[in-house]
Amino acid sequence: MGEKSRLPNPLNLPFSPLGSRDAASAARYLEECLPRSEYWDVPVERQDEDATNARVLEFLNKVGA
Repeated sequence: MGEKSRLPNPLNLPFSPLGSRDAASAARYLEECLPRSEYWDVPVERQDEDATNARVLEFLNKVGA
């Protein structure tokens, strides 16, 4: 007890919420709560494998993962 946890602060982890009609409110909330988040606002019909894979790789490169 008294020793600080060696786990990373979960609020300081990179996060890229993906908005959609059903999840936009939750994604926006997480964007506001997590300091290293980056919201991706794209219509559901454009959330295909190629677009999402490219976006995830772009985000990971930005955050140095």
